Amino acid sequence: MSIIVKNGSSDPSILWTDRLRVEGTWCANLFQFILRSIQRLSQDLKLPFQLGTDLFRRGESGVHEAIREALVIALVIALVTALVIALVTALVIALVNALIHADYQVMEALSSRNTQTVPEFSNPGSLLISLEQLFRSNVSECRNKSLQTMFMMIGTAEKAGPGTVGTADDKPHSR
Repeated sequence: MSIIVKNGSSDPSILWTDRLRVEGTWCANLFQFILRSIQRLSQDLKLPFQLGTDLFRRGESGVHEAIREALVIALVIALVTALVIALVTALVIALVNALIHADYQVMEALSSRNTQTVPEFSNPGSLLISLEQLFRSNVSECRNKSLQTMFMMIGTAEKAGPGTVGTADDKPHSR
């Protein structure tokens, strides 16, 4: 987690002039990061004398508010983007698992269905290991090793055991 304040200089060798990063001197959580970022971005801003409707001096200008709002919007966009990436990654893993463990000798087709809560993938064929091994151990028996190798080469599969953890409510279901 870091924020870099770019230099306004025309010198291309200077990449940045200020950087907020985790270095062990502060508690590195999202709330502290937002506070420190707002402080860093607004520390050199001038604060004009303004009275609010209650006749007390206002403690910040419109620029201060804009910096705070822009930072919050940027963080929300980053969090939503991370959530979408995690969701797409999970769907790719589920699809790859369905493909590499499918039995292509039977006449059934691999299928996917979107329910209101979760997408479901179903592949033809029976398990090569018991249900207990599937949900309780790190044993995996791949039906299509060539497909697994291909997906491993493009970075969407690995030989890390069952891809069933956290799927199907962690309960064995029969078809």
